[in-house]
Amino acid sequence: MNIELTLNPILPAFSPIIREIIRNTLTDLDFGISGQPLRINAGSTKMSPNEYMEKYIDSFKLEIPYAGKTLEWEVIFQEEDFAYAPDFNFINDSFLSDPDVNVINDHVPSLSKWNVADNKCFNRVIREFLVLYKELQLLKFQTETCYSRLSSEYDDLLKNSSLSNTDVELYIDTAGAVHILMPILVDFTCIPPYVQEQKGSGECLNPHKDIAKLKISFSKPEYSKIQSTLQLTPRLEQVIGSATNLRIPVYKKDTTLSAYVTEITKLLKNRVTFLADHYRMKNDFITTLIAECGLNIVEYDNILFSKATLLFNVNEVYALVIICLGDKFPQEKPKLTLNSIYYLKNDKPYSQILDAYPYSPRWKCDEIIKRLLIYLQEQIPKFHAVAQQNFSI
Repeated sequence: MNIELTLNPILPAFSPIIREIIRNTLTDLDFGISGQPLRINAGSTKMSPNEYMEKYIDSFKLEIPYAGKTLEWEVIFQEEDFAYAPDFNFINDSFLSDPDVNVINDHVPSLSKWNVADNKCFNRVIREFLVLYKELQLLKFQTETCYSRLSSEYDDLLKNSSLSNTDVELYIDTAGAVHILMPILVDFTCIPPYVQEQKGSGECLNPHKDIAKLKISFSKPEYSKIQSTLQLTPRLEQVIGSATNLRIPVYKKDTTLSAYVTEITKLLKNRVTFLADHYRMKNDFITTLIAECGLNIVEYDNILFSKATLLFNVNEVYALVIICLGDKFPQEKPKLTLNSIYYLKNDKPYSQILDAYPYSPRWKCDEIIKRLLIYLQEQIPKFHAVAQQNFSI
């Protein structure tokens, strides 16, 4: 989404003194694994930048994506005096229900150093509270005996992977279930480019980096119910396919956390390698086709290398040749279509799909193209003859 557009209705409701510190926090996409912006819930307040407001908002709920859920923290400024740091009410959560002053001073130092003239002061306070929240959740997880087995598996995961505590979001709900959200560390730089649909609103599919996240929920007692979901950012879904299509394995009772994450990582890496290889082969095919038929090329896809159109001539008979490469090329042969430039069928150029041409996925690109061109030399006169006999000019 376009974050600035979503801020337009709400920012004018804040005093000009704190608008920039609010903007700085809401446009920061690095608060956690989700890559999603924080949101403000201030009721139904909406106004245009030119409207006058007698009383600005001085309290609101801050919604923070964390471990697959949303934390709701109420932020309360002293009315019209923003020189003082805001108070916080951590809604529906035991977090800091009876805060110790020393704990706050040690872990959230930016609160006592509040400076409203610093645009990042609010951002730093939220970050420090979030780090403390994560540390307390992890402390409970690692010290309470009921979580000892899973905690041991969690430690093994960190030892056997490149993950650290800072990479993982963990929380324990009121029923004692453990929810873990972690990134799957796969290099996505080698996959094909994204062709994003541009919308009139300026919305983009995902405004942050590409990331795959694995969420695992262990319910009590004895973790008899385990649910796992793989979450892909929208642009990854466009290229890789939805997480559902990847068919991730079920988390079995005898599986360890480390083994399961390794299995998911391998599955995703294999999919990325498959897509990268196919993209490279489509690139090779189109590049070779241009080298062989450069003067005949009308247009070609130079981003995804999925299509090329040629104007082909056999004994002064011309036809448009459209070659489309699917995602399974070269295992799946290219789709070959002839379009007449002379004759119409139902007010559209007469066309014919050719699928009987010689082909083997084991052939190199130059061999495929060589045989394809020979086949076209034979078929275009036949195609033209059929069109001439049956359809209008």
